[in-house]
Amino acid sequence: MEEKENKELGKLSIKDVQISPNAYFAPEMNRLNIRYNILFNGNQPINTTIDIYDVKGNLVRNLINTSPKYPGWNADQWDGKDEFGKVVKNGRYFIVITIEMNGKKDSKTKHLAVFK
Repeated sequence: MEEKENKELGKLSIKDVQISPNAYFAPEMNRLNIRYNILFNGNQPINTTIDIYDVKGNLVRNLINTSPKYPGWNADQWDGKDEFGKVVKNGRYFIVITIEMNGKKDSKTKHLAVFK
């Protein structure tokens, strides 16, 4: 099914998402590194959005909004703060990376635990 979806997307996809630290994230001690690999046949920039949601599905932070990223490995960081600049509470969070170009779209979700 995934291979079929990639063909429908014209080979626009997110192949892999890596976060570091990968088990527990302590915002007061460090930033969360988010690495993701965008696959696309070409060198055009791809609109990329990264949103952070809490376990209830509430948007905690829009980290980047339709920022142009190029195919290959990309990286961004999260400081563990919400949209108001406050450090988030302990708990589970979801990182949703969405890419879009010319009406084609793909997304990947990665979960993490914040533990201060």
